[in-house]
Amino acid sequence: MDNILSIIIGQILHGGPQIIALLILIIGLFLYDRRRLTKEIAKKDERLNKIVDEYYKGNITLSESLNAIRLVLFEIKTKL
Repeated sequence: MDNILSIIIGQILHGGPQIIALLILIIGLFLYDRRRLTKEIAKKDERLNKIVDEYYKGNITLSESLNAIRLVLFEIKTKL
């Protein structure tokens, strides 16, 4: 086990072409994964913004409805 570890460390320190290619591959995979996660997060943010907008519009509609009911009740009260 120590022999394998020393070989790997030696290859990294000496810049063996296989190790450099492997490191470039790993970096490429990390970049791809980061890009995928960024897109996924953007989609979730978009959905969350849509939910917040719909909630806000619903609250405005509710407020307008309650004000209209209050006006109708006030008109009924004045006619009685």
